[in-house]
Amino acid sequence: MPIDRPILFIGATRSGKSMLADMLGELDGFHTAFEPLGCWNHAFRDAGSDVRTREEANEQVCQHIRSQIEKTLRSNDALRYIDDLPHHALRIGFCHAVLPDARFVMVARDGIETLQDMKYGWEHKDTLGKVLARRLGGGHHKTLNLKKLPGQGIRWFNNAIRRRLGARRTTWGPTAPGQIEFAKDHSLIETIAYQWQSFVTHALDGLDQIPQDQVLHVRYEEVLSDPEGQTRRLGEFCEVENPQNLADIAQRTIEKDRKPYSEALSPGELELVGPIISAAQSRLGYAR
Repeated sequence: MPIDRPILFIGATRSGKSMLADMLGELDGFHTAFEPLGCWNHAFRDAGSDVRTREEANEQVCQHIRSQIEKTLRSNDALRYIDDLPHHALRIGFCHAVLPDARFVMVARDGIETLQDMKYGWEHKDTLGKVLARRLGGGHHKTLNLKKLPGQGIRWFNNAIRRRLGARRTTWGPTAPGQIEFAKDHSLIETIAYQWQSFVTHALDGLDQIPQDQVLHVRYEEVLSDPEGQTRRLGEFCEVENPQNLADIAQRTIEKDRKPYSEALSPGELELVGPIISAAQSRLGYAR
């Protein structure tokens, strides 16, 4: 039986997609999965980036991911599946092949403000205990693939040692194609900018290749300024029974004056990232 109109939120990390996915998950019959990377990485052979192509979605892979989603829905007594895994931005064709009836919600946010918050994520010192607690929380939170635990532990340990020695970490979040090589000769903020533009470019290119009636583009800033109107529009696209219910949740929970929680980029950093993100910024309709 096909999974009923699953909803995937697409965008760079720190773009605001989790805010919308969580609100939609509050509706009766909807469930938002928490970081289901273990499900979506089934049979994934890491080749230096987190890209997965449509060709990788063979019958065995598709059946496994669909069965895990169905299990998640049953265990949460839900009918509609939602997730906002940031890796999807690099895998649109793959995701569409796995879930041909999926609705894709692309959440755009001004690149400069997104980089500020991404920088915090890159520099934040997480503990191994916190990582394991998130991954092994039980139920739908269990997203850690135990077969890959040694490799994931080595990746965390490598980043931790590098920070202790005064070097910056090598990865955070999904890894874009060419990102690791780029990072060797560029500053942290340039690497973050490279990562962001890659998320955006891959997402937009991929979304152009699927039926456009399955795609909705949303701006984070417009959601903040008009939460009722924008979330009602989201509800209509996702074919919820009463879109006004989603709008009411937004009115209650969204702070219109929400600001980035990290420090603004310095003039020097802005000068470095400008050439890297300018094309992606333009494609999203942001001009500075």
